[in-house]
Amino acid sequence: MDIIRFVDTVAPIIAIVVRYPFENHYRRAPVEVSEPPPPAPPSEPPQATLGAPSETPKPTLEPPAYSGTSQISSAGKACLPCASDHWAGVAGLIAESIRFARTGGIEHPEVAIRLSHAEQEIAALEREDGSPDKLVNLSPRERDIMNDILVKCREFRHSLWDATTVGQLETQAATAQQIHTDLRGKLLKMQIEILGKGKE
Repeated sequence: MDIIRFVDTVAPIIAIVVRYPFENHYRRAPVEVSEPPPPAPPSEPPQATLGAPSETPKPTLEPPAYSGTSQISSAGKACLPCASDHWAGVAGLIAESIRFARTGGIEHPEVAIRLSHAEQEIAALEREDGSPDKLVNLSPRERDIMNDILVKCREFRHSLWDATTVGQLETQAATAQQIHTDLRGKLLKMQIEILGKGKE
């Protein structure tokens, strides 16, 4: 009885001693669940330095400079002085043709020769002095003047074929002279405004 009582007393103690290391070995530590960190506040854009431009300035294209009032200073550009000279030639040639038409009729050979020369003056103005590759090199003000002259060239060239009487030739001569006078006046005004009146 004493042995049985001893076993009943010691057995639970031995079971506890034997089981304790195994429970500690295989028991998992509790996993701590951490909450995600709060989102960072939005960063403010850097403040512009006082006095500094907020944007990079865009390059500006300066308009072409004044082309001048001579064939030399207008080299490589649409030549307005040349256009004025061409119209002076047209007016003079038609005026000469009238002199022959009054005595020999509109069909006089000299009339046809001078009208042909007048057409060549207009063609040279349109194809050479007013060509697109030269127009782009003019200042806006000069380009507007040249474009107006080119329109007048086309209209005058077409109307010149309609002249079949002395009276019509006189009208054409007066028109050509008026175009030349107006153009010369615009060029003179522009020259004075840009280059100055000069010494008196």
